[in-house]
Amino acid sequence: MNFTNYLKKRKSSPKSIQSHLSNINSFESWLEDQGLEVKIVNQKDVLAYLQVCKTNGNINRTLSHKINSLRKYFNYLELQINPCQNIQIKGIPRRLPDGLLNEKELTHLYQSYPQNTLPQKQDKLILSLLIYQGITTAELIDIKIEDLSLITEVIEIKSSRKGEYRKLKLLKPQIEILNNYLENVRPKLAQTTTNQLLINSGKSQRTSKLKNTLSELMKRLKTQHNYFKNARQLRGSRIALWLKTYNLREAQYMAGHRYVSSTERYQQSHTEDLQKALDKYHPRK
Repeated sequence: MNFTNYLKKRKSSPKSIQSHLSNINSFESWLEDQGLEVKIVNQKDVLAYLQVCKTNGNINRTLSHKINSLRKYFNYLELQINPCQNIQIKGIPRRLPDGLLNEKELTHLYQSYPQNTLPQKQDKLILSLLIYQGITTAELIDIKIEDLSLITEVIEIKSSRKGEYRKLKLLKPQIEILNNYLENVRPKLAQTTTNQLLINSGKSQRTSKLKNTLSELMKRLKTQHNYFKNARQLRGSRIALWLKTYNLREAQYMAGHRYVSSTERYQQSHTEDLQKALDKYHPRK
């Protein structure tokens, strides 16, 4: 499988693929000039290449895009250590998670949500998946009934453009909620035949999409809890809590992160030695 097919398999758009290929061609030309082989490239080589690009007038955002292409390329080559794994270009601030909730706050958020009506019962199920499995709203929309296994108590999250495939354990109370939902709630909400697990119960008539239902749920939660921000906050909170119980790679898998650096953002500690190396080539302004 060549690099183009590798990118297609990971659902990169045609425009992104073309951009990545252009960046890799430039990098390989530089390697040839230096007499280097791509499979023995290390982090110092990558930093030296970035310095050349910066000298040639590339702005930091362009450098960041080049790093993104190289990171994907090295993953494709299946190198034991990706030279770009922890490189971040100065001047492109990476948004760090803030306002993360602890277990007590997440539990209160979930338990205090009412479940008197059919839509509220579905909302409670959605909230449980956001809080306890850290699923994204995009993944919620794509979950099918066959992705559930109530016997083994797991839910499968299929790979997508932004997330990796994973199997996540369901909590015992969720099994009870899901059984009731499938038997008594979903049949009454579904107006069309679909294998989609969650049904749009909002004002929109597009039953194949949950965007309206999710939007209304987020608004209600903001009204009920002044510390609630959005679904991203719930996911980030769960990932941070996972990191207190599981090792980095296990948390990466459960979060569905393609790169371990995405998971590391939720850790309290940071690698100062690497930051000093990056500052040498791309000092803070």
